[in-house]
Amino acid sequence: DHRDLHSFPTRRSSDLASVIGQELFQSGVIPADTDFRIFRDYGNIPGLDIAYMKNGYVYHTKYDDEQSIPAGSIQRAGDNLLAVVLHIAQSEVLADTHSHSKGGVVFFDFLGLWLVYYPEWVGYLLNLVVVAFTVYKTVDKARNSYRFGVTTGVYTKQLLYTLAMQICGCVASFIVVTFIATILDAMVSTMSWYSRPWLIVVLYMFPVVCTVTAVFVFALPRQKKYFQFSDGVWVIESLYFEVSKLVWSLFTLVMTLAHLKSSFFCMVWVLFPSIGRGVLDHMYDKTPAQRRPRDTKWLLIHLGSLLIPLILNMYLILTTFAMFIPIMARAGSGLNPDLIIGYKAAGMTLATISFLCPLAMVMKKPMNIVMSLYVVTFFTVGAVISTRLGFPYSSDETNFAPHRALVIHTDREFYNKDGNMTDSDSGYFMVNLDRNSPGILTGWIPELSRAKEISDKDCERQLYCGMPVY
Repeated sequence: DHRDLHSFPTRRSSDLASVIGQELFQSGVIPADTDFRIFRDYGNIPGLDIAYMKNGYVYHTKYDDEQSIPAGSIQRAGDNLLAVVLHIAQSEVLADTHSHSKGGVVFFDFLGLWLVYYPEWVGYLLNLVVVAFTVYKTVDKARNSYRFGVTTGVYTKQLLYTLAMQICGCVASFIVVTFIATILDAMVSTMSWYSRPWLIVVLYMFPVVCTVTAVFVFALPRQKKYFQFSDGVWVIESLYFEVSKLVWSLFTLVMTLAHLKSSFFCMVWVLFPSIGRGVLDHMYDKTPAQRRPRDTKWLLIHLGSLLIPLILNMYLILTTFAMFIPIMARAGSGLNPDLIIGYKAAGMTLATISFLCPLAMVMKKPMNIVMSLYVVTFFTVGAVISTRLGFPYSSDETNFAPHRALVIHTDREFYNKDGNMTDSDSGYFMVNLDRNSPGILTGWIPELSRAKEISDKDCERQLYCGMPVY
């Protein structure tokens, strides 16, 4: 709640606090919940929800004990709670809760160092101003395309062609990720990244970079014929920059109109690169006669303008996978978890390289990098399938990632509508919590080969399929 954030520590904070996480939890995407929801939904009581998310591997297992929680985390939670209670007790909120009941806040932490927050209406206004300014600058470049040696019509067509190539790169990336995830699942090598998260980079992120770069390089000769002058390739790079900026602007606008406070993340990807490119245009492309060749200074300014968005993006990637990788061990056996993790990795990689990949246009031999990354991915897939590298679990205390199995000793008695018992049995009821169950346990529990699977007929005949789980 926005009233409580004023009392939340904004300096020397090591906590993760982000409106992105709040909206994800509220959407139901994350299969988890806390007791706070009852107070919020049924008591209409605002507040701060503080939960531990690190080391989700032991969540709801016998290893989930107080020794698994660092003492510093408990101390920090107490400090936060004390600050909130003291602030509320000394504020006017309790005296007039109704007048403080409306309005939201955009908030996020920066690497756990400090908390940034501002009113929701300020966020929406900032988003709209940034989007409007961005669109204006792109339209201005199209109208004054003579500075790039082409007409407005040609420049506009090349913008649309560039957009088509970016869409093709994204679609091709997801196709490649789907292919790899399907192959690993078919070869019973899914979830190899469960105890080795670094495999996600090689299995799914590398192919995305390779695929997008390959599509851009494929399109380059077809665009060069419209910019046949010494620095024409830099104009093409600027086209990809403009398209990426407009795509992020579209995301910002749509999320703002949908009243999603997480739109700040997309806005950051528009604001800082736009500022950097404005500085570069003033320094290197002020007029056609004053155009200067790109040098190391140009590259450093360009990368510097991407620094804050990249930091926030990488921080979000680490946080997301720290949360979702352990969740895949209790997400059930019906879905291929490699598809879920692969798609998340692909989406986040596309965001990361949206302003970086176009630099491949100005490289001398970009396909060398593409082929090298593809070879690394190919051999890694082979190693995952054929070696112990593909085994997903670990009992190492420094890298603990256990397999989950929900086994219930069950004694069942069935009664008819007259109250007479018609049948009874007993046994072990086992719920498959991840994609590898129960097959991965067969070697240790031979009796599993004689286990009876619950069928659709069981569910049609008996309430809750005849099992004591409600």
